[in-house]
Amino acid sequence: ISSYGSAPAVQVGSTAQTVSVGVVGTGENAYGFINRGAILGSGVYSGIDSTAVRIGVDGGLAVTIDGGLRNAGSITALANEGDASALVVGANATLATINNQSLIRALSAGEAANEAVAINYLAGAPGGTLVNSGTIGAYIQGEAGNATAIRDASGTLTSLTNSGIIEAVIAPTDATADQITGNTVAIDLSANTTGVTLIQEQVDPELDPTIGGDILL
Repeated sequence: ISSYGSAPAVQVGSTAQTVSVGVVGTGENAYGFINRGAILGSGVYSGIDSTAVRIGVDGGLAVTIDGGLRNAGSITALANEGDASALVVGANATLATINNQSLIRALSAGEAANEAVAINYLAGAPGGTLVNSGTIGAYIQGEAGNATAIRDASGTLTSLTNSGIIEAVIAPTDATADQITGNTVAIDLSANTTGVTLIQEQVDPELDPTIGGDILL
């Protein structure tokens, strides 16, 4: 599923009615939203922001995804001189859990102070749990942009468990490392005032779990 421009590739929500999505099945299918393919949001043109998946819309009514979201494919946002957001959870969306087993990534290229955010819980979003055994990454090609892998602006995420890779990376295009002005934040939980559990554990003996970037608590 691909979107070329500013519209999300996949959007769940409505300004006219509430939306409730039931679970697909049981076990590995006990989620309302399961991605096993490839979802791409690409801004294409300079200055166009991109979004791959958005749960909830601005000014919309409540959205409930029973069981949460499981990603076993790829969710990617690409932008050129714009902001890139791979997965956005809006203020009116209830997503009990995000279980990433594969790839969620956001990439923004350019010289401006743009953002790349892989998973973004907006302020007011009812949080839950986040489990990562794949890769959650935010990448900036340039010097001034900010890369954030996971941001919880709602302050309501209760637990985050990582056995994969969470990384925020800036790759300068024409400057040395000491000229980089952007920030690399792997996990931003600074809005949380009630407490959150952060666990990193090795599940696969062939894979060392990694958090690359700042952790803001």
